[in-house]
Amino acid sequence: MKRLFLLLAIVATVACGSETPERHGWDMNVRLNGNVESVTVTKYDLAQKFGELVRDDVRSRRIYKFNELGHVSEKSAYYSDSDLDYKEIYTYDAEGRIIDESNYRTNGSLSDKTVYKYNSEGDCMSREHYDDDGELRWRRIYVYDSAKRIIENSEYDSYGELDSKYIYKYDGDHVVEIAFYGDEGDLIDKIVNKYDSAGNNIESIEYDSAGEFDGKSVYKYDSDGNVVEECRYYSDGSLRYKHVYKLNSHGNIVEDQEFNARNMLEGKSISRYDSEANLVEVTEFRGAGLIPYSQLELQIVYR
Repeated sequence: MKRLFLLLAIVATVACGSETPERHGWDMNVRLNGNVESVTVTKYDLAQKFGELVRDDVRSRRIYKFNELGHVSEKSAYYSDSDLDYKEIYTYDAEGRIIDESNYRTNGSLSDKTVYKYNSEGDCMSREHYDDDGELRWRRIYVYDSAKRIIENSEYDSYGELDSKYIYKYDGDHVVEIAFYGDEGDLIDKIVNKYDSAGNNIESIEYDSAGEFDGKSVYKYDSDGNVVEECRYYSDGSLRYKHVYKLNSHGNIVEDQEFNARNMLEGKSISRYDSEANLVEVTEFRGAGLIPYSQLELQIVYR
């Protein structure tokens, strides 16, 4: 749950910062290069048939469509049987800032929507989430410092009552602390980040509501500032898991080795990229024998 709180804080900061994200709505954790028109992401099961490894059943499929500014204009998600699960429509203003995210059901009816509001300087001041009847469900309010960095991110319920709050602290451009509080001002958890002289985040240390150490993540980098190892530790200091990354000349991950708490290899993934250095395939392996079991394919259409 602690990692979830941190991810929510990061997502909220990226989605509603003072700078427009490079590609709003692109929710895969990989960079997307070039003038992209659409991306179809399909996940397959893998199976041995007649002595060959082949793609078997489709697990899921998502289709992203991009506007001329490079942001997602539409995202459609499908079940394994190719039936539509949901659709998201993104609307932007003339400055390329997201102003509306609307989610639709399979029958085309509106499920819910999120509305973004900005001040005269272009800073996102709030996100308001509405249900299919147009009733407000929650609101997020953002507070900035003089350097246009988010220092508070507060969520209010449909009655206008405070539900939770994130408070951010900085050292220059680096977030050094994220504290998450409940509706009565009680601390839920806190993340403290440490950086090296090159500005790389080398440790993210977690503390619980009592201020006690609750685990940490440690990162190692190559000379170009790319993460090559990530270790996650429990509160007693023992290893939870470790990832070791092999990179290509573009700094993209071509192999991700996953080690368990006993520091034994239990899985890996192999990635391929196209001429634009965009990810086009990820094959996942698991178990002591590193058996291939799934594959992710990205079909990219360029303008």
